[in-house]
Amino acid sequence: MFPVHPRTENIIKKLNLKNLDFVKFVKPLEFLDFLSLMKNSKIIFTDSGGIQEESSLLGVPCITIRTTTERQLSIKYKSNILTGYSYEKILKAVTYFSNNKVNTSNIFGDGKVSARIFKIIKNLYKN
Repeated sequence: MFPVHPRTENIIKKLNLKNLDFVKFVKPLEFLDFLSLMKNSKIIFTDSGGIQEESSLLGVPCITIRTTTERQLSIKYKSNILTGYSYEKILKAVTYFSNNKVNTSNIFGDGKVSARIFKIIKNLYKN
């Protein structure tokens, strides 16, 4: 499934791309629905930094179709492969993830910071 942003949808239409029957285009999803879709995916293709991070937390392999990333830890811990726009590199990344499991990771945080922030806000609200 490809939750396609309206701008991306317009670009695809302008490019008049053919033979995309293997892709199921859907409207953008609410956050929790999108997380569920990611969690149940075998692999994620993205150009989004946030999705690179979320896929690492979910343990779902991610291929980032960009030439740079601000999420270097996902590359270091092999939950994400940066391919640029090269078909050969993308195919090689798919092959790698077909043969190697990605585990869930807390490389972007363990949730304890958010719990502390919540506690502070809760105490401020009480006062």
